[in-house]
Amino acid sequence: MEKSIRIRISVTAVAACLMVAACAAAIDSPPASSVATTGSPASAAPKPATEAPPSPAYAWALDGDGKPSAGDVVVELGGFYDFSDGAVALDGWTGSAATRGPGPIDLTSSFTVTAWVSYEGTDRYGAAVSQLGDVAGLFHLGVGDYKWWFMMKKQDSHEPGSTVSAQGGIAAGSSGKWVQLVGVHDQEAGVLRLYVNGEQVADAAFTSPIKAGGPLTFGRSQANGTPGNFFKGAIGDVAVYQGVLSAEQVAEMYASTAPTEPPPTAPEPDPASYADGVLNGTWDYVATAADRAGYLADAEAESGYDADELRIRFGFDDHEWWVGFVFDGQLWLVDGVPEGDDGTMRIDGDLLTAFNGTYEVTYRWTLDADKLTLEVVRDCMTEALDRQCATDKSEILALDPGVVPVTEHTFTKSGEDPSY
Repeated sequence: MEKSIRIRISVTAVAACLMVAACAAAIDSPPASSVATTGSPASAAPKPATEAPPSPAYAWALDGDGKPSAGDVVVELGGFYDFSDGAVALDGWTGSAATRGPGPIDLTSSFTVTAWVSYEGTDRYGAAVSQLGDVAGLFHLGVGDYKWWFMMKKQDSHEPGSTVSAQGGIAAGSSGKWVQLVGVHDQEAGVLRLYVNGEQVADAAFTSPIKAGGPLTFGRSQANGTPGNFFKGAIGDVAVYQGVLSAEQVAEMYASTAPTEPPPTAPEPDPASYADGVLNGTWDYVATAADRAGYLADAEAESGYDADELRIRFGFDDHEWWVGFVFDGQLWLVDGVPEGDDGTMRIDGDLLTAFNGTYEVTYRWTLDADKLTLEVVRDCMTEALDRQCATDKSEILALDPGVVPVTEHTFTKSGEDPSY
């Protein structure tokens, strides 16, 4: 399910998002003014070079384990991943790798980071390589705003203006193909450069690097101190150079290091991450008269139905979900899909976190026979530059007025088929 239809509901004529969510994944949105693309160089061009690329300070082949192929820093893998054809494939939900201690890159000096990737995800963000601070990922090479992306942080936060990025080229459609990404931080020139398949596609002025005390990670980054921006697809041959590679060196490296095998396919999410499908099917809540006169009034008026009964329905299909309205047994469809919302979800014990690109909502869920009870415990607006999150009910209602009244109910199992 890749639609993103927004339902407008109200408590007092408030236009609000229904239950929406986005994987902690949409976390590092850059201000538009921080992005520069090819044709608008932020500084002097890189110095020409005739020599071959130097040996990396650190490198990982990722062809069967996390042992380094250069340097002495091991990465440990976790979550759901699979080694195949000389690379690691990650599920985009849980799979990632990280150094045991602080990452080896001095972000305040010039450095170059390279990786071969194949992206199968549809999320707005996906970090192939990142080095973490306490709060955020302080650099991120991978996907941002659905494009290839190299970003760095001016401060360890998600405050507006903290992110500078170079981005270019559409990441979608790279599934099944190897793409070489190269991010260069040229401290002396005060610029970030992004290369895709040996060619520079973007640059951006950047003069305020900060040190990163967290690990170097592959397949994810971080927001508000928690993992996010999981990368769905394959990653191989990550390398770090504590210095600037020239355009000529990047082009030569691309030509000489291309993988000989096609990228492995991302594994399916671990069934434990969606509770082995125990929620699969549809679940209904019958709206009360007070519900219909209050927060559901706008939705009912917009639907055009004059129904005796209105239900809110969830459909769960492994790690995907949708929600919509049912009037006298008739699901309200617009252009063939429910007028509501949909996305993906992950379950960790008694917590269910749902995403769709704008919000990330975490529920405490309990299941008693055919009764599913959801209680909202955390809500994050992930498209906001500062990633606003709330855990207090009054703050959640202020951030996302519809999510508590619409979804914090006990739902009754209504069917085994989650399709619509």
